[in-house]
Amino acid sequence: QRYSTIREIVCSEGLRTPSKYHVLARIIGYGPKELEDFCRPKRKKDGTEAFAYSVVVRIEDSTGVLDAQLVDPVASDLFGVTPRDLRRDKEAKDKVASRRDELLGYYDDYEEGKDKDKAQWLELCVFSFFPNEGGGSWANYRLFDTTWKKEEEEEESR
Repeated sequence: QRYSTIREIVCSEGLRTPSKYHVLARIIGYGPKELEDFCRPKRKKDGTEAFAYSVVVRIEDSTGVLDAQLVDPVASDLFGVTPRDLRRDKEAKDKVASRRDELLGYYDDYEEGKDKDKAQWLELCVFSFFPNEGGGSWANYRLFDTTWKKEEEEEESR
């Protein structure tokens, strides 16, 4: 299957049609900045409280950048942790931080002057949609059907 470029995705925004794209890109930024805010409480229909990922990632290829929503189930797969209160669960917060750093190419052994361009290139599926049917709205983007197998996990599965 052919990859779309980020430039193609952004240029197709004018068509105002929800679309799905297969992209080879890397994650170069994220929000919110505080890890504790990656998972937010939400009220379920039965009145109980649960948590859900609410993250925006900035992805990049050689043609441009794009901000996309990162929600479940993709967020749980990329971070290796199901949504929970990251303010109270230090072990989960540490795992999310570690996976985030690996995706961004940050490593504990980073030294000044060494190549820091180690962000993981990922095959991403991007869904473009228009939340306001009344027009005048820009497209929103969300990652879907995206998984990340770390090299160690691939070796273990052999």
